[in-house]
Amino acid sequence: MNYRKILSWIYHHLVTRKQHWRNFKTLKEWQWLPPDMLQAICAQRRRNLLAHAAAHVPYYSKVLRETEVVDGSGKVNLDNFNRLPFLTKDIIRSNPDALTSDDKARRSNVFTNYSGGSTGEPIYLLQDAGYQEWNFPAALLGDEWAGLQFGQAKITLWGGTAEVLDPEETKKRRWRRWLNHEIFINATVVKAEAMQAHLEFINRLKPWHIRAMAESIYDLARYIERHGLEVYSPHSIVTSAGTLFPHIREKVEEIFRAPIFNRYGSQEVGVIGYECEEHQGLHVFSPIHHLEIVRPDGTPAPPGEFGEVMVTLLSNYVMPLIRYQIGDVAAWAEKPCACGRGFPRLQEIKGRINDIFVSRDGTHSHGQYFVNILGYNKWIRRFQIVQESYELVNIYIMLFDKHLDPKRTKREDLAKVEERIKLVLGEDCQVEWHFVDEIPPTPSGKHLHTISKVMEKTRGDTDELS
Repeated sequence: MNYRKILSWIYHHLVTRKQHWRNFKTLKEWQWLPPDMLQAICAQRRRNLLAHAAAHVPYYSKVLRETEVVDGSGKVNLDNFNRLPFLTKDIIRSNPDALTSDDKARRSNVFTNYSGGSTGEPIYLLQDAGYQEWNFPAALLGDEWAGLQFGQAKITLWGGTAEVLDPEETKKRRWRRWLNHEIFINATVVKAEAMQAHLEFINRLKPWHIRAMAESIYDLARYIERHGLEVYSPHSIVTSAGTLFPHIREKVEEIFRAPIFNRYGSQEVGVIGYECEEHQGLHVFSPIHHLEIVRPDGTPAPPGEFGEVMVTLLSNYVMPLIRYQIGDVAAWAEKPCACGRGFPRLQEIKGRINDIFVSRDGTHSHGQYFVNILGYNKWIRRFQIVQESYELVNIYIMLFDKHLDPKRTKREDLAKVEERIKLVLGEDCQVEWHFVDEIPPTPSGKHLHTISKVMEKTRGDTDELS
């Protein structure tokens, strides 16, 4: 860092962000606590949030008392916590004022965030200083697990966010990137010339670390492989904003010759979990996020069994999200992590709830099955599989070679895919192929491999994985 940057860094982080760094130190200590001590801390933080919500948030004042989670004197009973109804996006859209705290002390340094949802219908959320003061430490601690020391050169390969849509960016954002020695690459465009520019930039900068949307760095890895090119190998890569499917991890690690550390989070609740050096799932920052994984009937799913993720954000008091139906499918790990950290661990994140395809007889098949039967075909640049109804699946394909006629030259591949789809969705299910020049991302820039409109109709809008 140069002299000007050092002074700016000291002022920004050690003067204006004192609490962020205090919380970072605390979180680092908490990760090594015995399970019973950690659980006691998490339980008390949950009680604090619930007591505040009962006293100051109209929606929860009613709900918490009706379910006897909080009594008339303000005492919290966590044994009744699972009586609380799940918080859906529709409830948030319909009751923003009722979900907002009337505590004036919590209304300072509040900002508005939003989540686009898979249908593009956003929900708007208020987040306070407490949210920021804990989200930063969580991200920083996860980066440390990935071997990134604060201030080392890093490249962010991203697309679809507001900063991408605004080519000028804001002065504040540019200054923050400069301060943190971070270079931003707009990965919205998938054209060959853009890929070549990304590659040349990485080779010139030689970053210690790359942070990327899973699909964006996969596109780049495929481009490098296809053209027989070389890429500088960073110390580590962190992927987020999409499901890290096995074929994506395998290809990116092969081409970049660097380990991937997966990160899980969302616009609504921030950084939820991070993969440690053991690469055996993701540790959940439990003092910040109380996570539940539930079966369709609402009961807890045991370790190893996949269920829907519910999040209670323990750091944001201005608009509490309690048992928030985030729209993801995951499973708890069955054993503690070999790293020794006490934070609970997700064995695997399958993706969004509307990744689940449904046959007419009610059988559920996760979208990863469909990804696996298409993902390893080297002639496919990008794909999306959409279950329109019980009887129809549309498959959209972007080709590496636009002059290729797959219906003639890849007939065996297409027939095999159709056969495997019918195996789980039934012989009456028709598969229609669409070869297109572009598969647009969601408003938040994520590329969805699978969409089940059948599941969406039965459940309503869900957001995609962050």
